[in-house]
Amino acid sequence: MPPHLGEFVVALKEEVEAAKRNLGGSAALLSDGRLIAPVGGGFHYRFQSQRPLRVPPDTPGFLAVGGGNDDISVSVIEIEDLSVVLELPKHIGGSIPQAKLKTDLTMLLLRLIERIETKGIDHHPAADRILGLAPSSVGVQTFDAFNTQLNPEQRLAVGSVLGGDTVFIWGPPGTGKTQTIGEIGAQLFLRQKTLLIASHTNTAVDEALLRIADALKGQFNEGEVLRLGEPVKTELLARPDLILKRVAEKRSAELEKQKKMAEQAKVSTMSQLEAIHRRVDICQWLAEASNDSEAFRARHHSLKSAEREMASLVEELTQAASQKTHWVQARFVAAQAVKNVGELTRIQDGLATCRSQLKTIQRARDLHESEVRKGESVLSLARQAEPYRNRLDALPALAKARANAAFSKTMSDQARNLHQAKSAQLTSAKALLQQTLSVGSIKRMWLTAC
Repeated sequence: MPPHLGEFVVALKEEVEAAKRNLGGSAALLSDGRLIAPVGGGFHYRFQSQRPLRVPPDTPGFLAVGGGNDDISVSVIEIEDLSVVLELPKHIGGSIPQAKLKTDLTMLLLRLIERIETKGIDHHPAADRILGLAPSSVGVQTFDAFNTQLNPEQRLAVGSVLGGDTVFIWGPPGTGKTQTIGEIGAQLFLRQKTLLIASHTNTAVDEALLRIADALKGQFNEGEVLRLGEPVKTELLARPDLILKRVAEKRSAELEKQKKMAEQAKVSTMSQLEAIHRRVDICQWLAEASNDSEAFRARHHSLKSAEREMASLVEELTQAASQKTHWVQARFVAAQAVKNVGELTRIQDGLATCRSQLKTIQRARDLHESEVRKGESVLSLARQAEPYRNRLDALPALAKARANAAFSKTMSDQARNLHQAKSAQLTSAKALLQQTLSVGSIKRMWLTAC
C-alpha cells in the first residue's frame, strides 16, 4: 500500500475511535412521525428530532417504535435542521408519536478503511492526480453551450473540464455550481463520455440530474441518463424515464412481452418444422414405397381375416343372445330338478324310516295277535268251564266254589280287556300301515310325472 494511503487509514481509524467516544451508538429521540408516501419498495416517513443530527444521508440505522422489542432497519434519506426523513421497509401506520433512531457512524468509516485496504494496491491515476502524486493535463476547450445564460466563470469551468483530466470547481452557495454541473453533463454526453455524479445529499444528486436532462431536452434515449437509488425531489419522481428502477421495470415488461411473442413465434415455427418433417418423411417413404406396399397388402389381408373372424364371433354372440331365454328357462328347470331331487331324497329317507317303523309295528302286531289268540283260548276255556262252575255252585262247598267262580270271572274279564286292547292296537297298526303304503303311492305318482 502506498505511504499516503497508509497515513489515510491511520487517520480514519482515529476518526472511528473519536466517533465511538462522541456519537457512536447514540440514540436520537424522534417524535411526530408522519407517512410521506410509498417510494419504490419502501415507505418514507418524516420525523422531528429533539436535537440536531450529524448523520450523512444513506446512513443505515435501526428504529425502535413504542415499546416494541424488534428494531426496524431504516435508512436516513434527508436531514434538514430538526426534520429527519427515513426510509422504512414496511408500512407501520400513518402517524408515529414517538420513536428512537439508533445509528452507528463508524460503519461508513470502517467500510472506507476496508475498501482502501483491499483496493489500495491497484493503480488509480485519477486519485494520484487529485493527491498531487501525478501531473494533470490542463486546457480549455471551446463548446457550444446548451445553457446560454452561463457567465464567463461558469463557461471557463465547463471548458476546463472538457479540456483537462482533473478539475476542481469551488464556489459559495448561489454561484451556480449545480447549473454548471448540468452543462458539464450535457457536454460530456454529447461527446459520448460517461459521467458519475456523487454527493453527500440525495437532493444535490437529484438537482444535478434534472439540470442535465433539461439541458439535453430529449436528445438522449431512455436508459442513457439514470438516477441510481431512490430520488427525493418530486420533480425527479415525476420523470420515471430518469430513474433506474422504473426503467428496469418498464424494460422487464417489454422483455416479457417480447419473450411471449418469441414463444408464440417458436410454436408457429415448430409447427411449420413438423409439417416440413412430415413432407420429408413422405419423400423418403416414396423411395421405398414398393416394399412398404407389399407390407401394407399383407397387413391388409391379415386385417380382413381378422374382420371375418370378428364377424363370425359377433354372429355366434348374437345367436347366444337370442337363445338366452331358452337357457334361462333350462337353468330354472335344472334348479327345480335339483330342488325335487333333494325333496325326493328327503322323502326316501322318510320312507326308509316309515318302513323301519312298519316292521316294528308288524312285530308288535304279531305279538298282539299271539296274545289275542292266547286270550281267546283262555276265554274258550272259561266258557267251557262255565257249566262246571254252575255245577260247582250246587256243591256243599258253596263258598269255595263261589270264590273260584269269582276268580274265573276276573280272569275272563282280564282276557276280554286284553283282547280289546290288542284289537285297538291292531287297528292303529293297520292305519299306520295304510299311511305308509300311501307314501309309496305319492312317490310313484311323482316319478310318473317326471
